[in-house]
Formats: sequence, C-alpha cells, structure tokens
Amino acid sequence: MERPVDEHTAKASRLAFPRTARLLKSREFKLVTDRGKKVHTPLFLVFLQKNSLDNSRLGVTVSKKVGQAVTRNRVKRWLREYFRHWQGKVASHWDIVVIARAKANQVSHGEFDRVLGDALNALLTRK
Repeated sequence: MERPVDEHTAKASRLAFPRTARLLKSREFKLVTDRGKKVHTPLFLVFLQKNSLDNSRLGVTVSKKVGQAVTRNRVKRWLREYFRHWQGKVASHWDIVVIARAKANQVSHGEFDRVLGDALNALLTRK
C-alpha cells in the first residue's frame, strides 16, 4: 500500500541527500581537487568543478584536526544541510569538495553558512 504524498513528504524528498548527490570514490575527489577551481577560507578549502551529470554532487573531508567524532559529524551535517539548500538555487551542475579546517568547529551555524556561501559565490563568479 502506497503512502499518500503530502507537502511534508514532498519537501523532505527535495531536500534528501541521495548517493547520486555525493562524491564517493577517491578518484572523484582527486579529479575535483586537481582540476577544479579553489578558494581558501579560515574554515574551509572549497573546490568546484562543473560536471556533465543531471545533478550537483558534494564530497566532504573532515579530519581529526577539527575535533572528536561528535564535532566532526556536526560539521559534516552542517555542510550537507547547506548543500541541500544551495543546490536548488543554482542552475548548473557542479562537483564540490569541501575540506574542513580546524576552526570550522569554533563558529556559530550562521557564521559557518555565511563563510561557505561566500566561498561558493566567489568560485561561481570566478572565470
């Protein structure tokens, strides 16, 4: 028996983070970090490269320098959340790799989003 699709379910599916929206293999990460555009911020290194797929994909690296597992997982959740909202606002399809720096766990969620948004906007406007 199929569950009826309500507004909440439809919104949740739009904001999901399926496997097709992730960079999963090390060669995919390497391709983006080697060939993509890059920007440095105090919180992240962000790499961006256009892809030929039907959707954007995100790869996240958060090392132990950022903190213990609970902290690293929070940083990864914040990155995925930002990406889910961001991909609906951008027409093109991109591969994005974000490498979190140690200071990424020392800011508020709002500051985190602002710095990440500024970095992505800088990359999108760069030729």
